[in-house]
Amino acid sequence: MADADKVRLLKWKVWHDLAEYASQKSPDIHLSEIRNYKPKAPSGWDGIIDRICRFEDDGHASKLIRALAHGQQACEPYEDREEFMIKHADWLQMGHMAVDSVEGVGDDWVSARFRDFS
Repeated sequence: MADADKVRLLKWKVWHDLAEYASQKSPDIHLSEIRNYKPKAPSGWDGIIDRICRFEDDGHASKLIRALAHGQQACEPYEDREEFMIKHADWLQMGHMAVDSVEGVGDDWVSARFRDFS
């Protein structure tokens, strides 16, 4: 596939995702919620990755962590631009929010969901 075709497909994907987000009446993004979040176990990406690797689920949690880590790397060259609202430290905070949200006491969301089908 030619690079121009890859670029066109990626642009269509982004536009589709934006339209889908807007059509679902998704909540506003509040950067203060991300920036003021206090992680349960503050660390760098290595700590988050270690925790998510120990979490047993169907793989979606680790895919989210990987996407956030890659998002930080991909967007870093553009952070000085005003339209890029998510900055370097925000990505790590979102990683903490993600891993903190799936770890908990008792059954995890995957176990609880599939228990209903037993």
